[in-house]
Amino acid sequence: MELLFIKEIINESYFNRTTDIKLKGLFNYYENKIQLIEYEIYNSSIDDYEIVIDDNSLTEEDEKNKNDYLDKLEEELIRIKKIMEFMVVNIELLKLEIPHFKLYDYSNVSKHIKSKIKLNNHHFDIKKFLIKNGITDDILNQIKELLDTTDEVKLNETKMMSSFIILKVIAIYNYYNKCLLYSKQLLLEYPNVIKNKDKYLCNINKEYFNMNNDEISIKHFDLIKNSKIGNFINIRKNKNKNFEILFK
Repeated sequence: MELLFIKEIINESYFNRTTDIKLKGLFNYYENKIQLIEYEIYNSSIDDYEIVIDDNSLTEEDEKNKNDYLDKLEEELIRIKKIMEFMVVNIELLKLEIPHFKLYDYSNVSKHIKSKIKLNNHHFDIKKFLIKNGITDDILNQIKELLDTTDEVKLNETKMMSSFIILKVIAIYNYYNKCLLYSKQLLLEYPNVIKNKDKYLCNINKEYFNMNNDEISIKHFDLIKNSKIGNFINIRKNKNKNFEILFK
């Protein structure tokens, strides 16, 4: 997924040492909680990489570009973390709503009627959604970890669907954040990569992860499969004062 944000990773060791967000207890918010988001810490040693990019000398313009980019990296790291923290504090996973999705149950429909139903027209069937997105045992375990539960009652199809979407949101944040951190580390160690910024460093784009008036918008890069889903996941508060998920 990192290649969504960087065209070429030239130091896998640096990238692999960047942090991953911890799922367990992530949404267990309580008043006075000190650390809203926790990250996995890696202690693996850094392998030696030889990076050759023309020459090591930076022009005055290169130096300015490097400093400007580092400033933007810092701003973006802070900005997207605030969005993620807003989600952690405000969203109750078990109350998340997906208003335009329905569960179609054809178990009690006669064969004659079933044959006349064009199931392919029901693009918002939750069962179809879960099958199409491949909810594996591994993903189910991640959902349980996210919900911090082993209670199967809580894992009905609607909750599985909303939790799956939130998992994808976390994954997008995670990799974008990792790419930003990697780019910072790489640039500090090898300032000359600024000459090939568009190829080797993270593309900073507020479209990936954005919040406006408490409505969060995330570009999902087709990581969520459904024939009529738009390019963006929108999470917003509804009239019931719960948060709901829309696709635009």
